[in-house]
Amino acid sequence: MKRREELPFFKQLPYTFDVDRIIADFNLVKDKNDDLTIEGGYGDKVGSKAPALEYAFGIGKYTEYVGGIATGGYTQVGMTQFNPDAVDRDYDIKISKKRPDERHYNSLRPELEGSYIQEVMNTFVGEATRTRMAIMKPGGVIKPHIDYNTDYSVRYHIPLKTNDQCGFKNTDKQGNSEEVHMGVGECWFLNQGFKHSAWNNGDHERWHLIVSVLSQEDLDVS
Repeated sequence: MKRREELPFFKQLPYTFDVDRIIADFNLVKDKNDDLTIEGGYGDKVGSKAPALEYAFGIGKYTEYVGGIATGGYTQVGMTQFNPDAVDRDYDIKISKKRPDERHYNSLRPELEGSYIQEVMNTFVGEATRTRMAIMKPGGVIKPHIDYNTDYSVRYHIPLKTNDQCGFKNTDKQGNSEEVHMGVGECWFLNQGFKHSAWNNGDHERWHLIVSVLSQEDLDVS
């Protein structure tokens, strides 16, 4: 697995998806509460392993993602949920059990079994794990921050609703940066190991299906 410095800021993959079918499947999800704060969601089952994140997630009330990173209205709805059987799995890259590990969050919601969203997840050569719908309201901003390195997992964005005032920026330690706009139905690698940010300066919500994948073979697909 390549580390962040060995990979681009962004890369568009040669995959395209049926946006309408994904949205139709999303409508099947019974619980559309914010996965970062709801009891039993990512913040509770995974984030609560780290006291700082537990405080940031503020289980039982809405708080901004990871200590104030997101402003203006940003939620995530899980397409997958916590899988206790994944906790004892032997991963190539190990992290402290005191830290959140989204690789344990790989169990598809029962109502999505056999769905097109499951088909989308299975499109990737690598094993898809935590998958969520990220909804950013008009005026929403995700401030510059760094997540896990790319040798732990990689992350792909599939825009479902967007506008020309939405974008991402990624910046390395040397100050080099790149900005992109991701189009509806496309599939983009986001190098979450660098300092990245996102915004929606338009008048409509931005919806992205985000899929975390355990390996990097998809980056070589042409």
